[in-house]
Amino acid sequence: IDANFLARPLQLAIAREMVSPSSGRSSSLQLNMGKGKSSVIVPLVAATLANGSRLVRVVTLKPLSNQMFQLLLSRLSGLADRPIFYIPFSRDLRMTAPLVQNISALYRRCVADGGVLVIQPEHILSQKLMCIDFLLASHNDNEKTPLTLNLKLLQDWLEKVSRDVLDESDEILH
Repeated sequence: IDANFLARPLQLAIAREMVSPSSGRSSSLQLNMGKGKSSVIVPLVAATLANGSRLVRVVTLKPLSNQMFQLLLSRLSGLADRPIFYIPFSRDLRMTAPLVQNISALYRRCVADGGVLVIQPEHILSQKLMCIDFLLASHNDNEKTPLTLNLKLLQDWLEKVSRDVLDESDEILH
């Protein structure tokens, strides 16, 4: 990892617990301000989890997303050679089959390259809701069915391969 920093024992213990929770389930950990959550632990965890078989999503609040993107870019894209992706998603997008294919290809490239996706909670929710909207709308409309199926396949794939790392989870889950 770039930036020539040293991870302290507490940071390493937290990172290990985040990568492989002792509970075997989703977990939330709390650490005091200034202890390197965003600057040390998140890059360590993201780099470890991005192993070519899962989509690692660093979920961050909108005001912090550019800063997190830049931080991950500086820490992981040099020596660690990990690409950092940012793919905003909104329900205002005019969804087409080629657009679904392009989005899917970017996500799959992120996985294959051991990349990390910086994403906001509203992007995740917008994509899920758009899929639901299309499923409901295509119930009686055969023209939207292929697009709807592609959206559903993408959403199912995301749920299988995604591993989320929440930065500022207290605010995101609030």
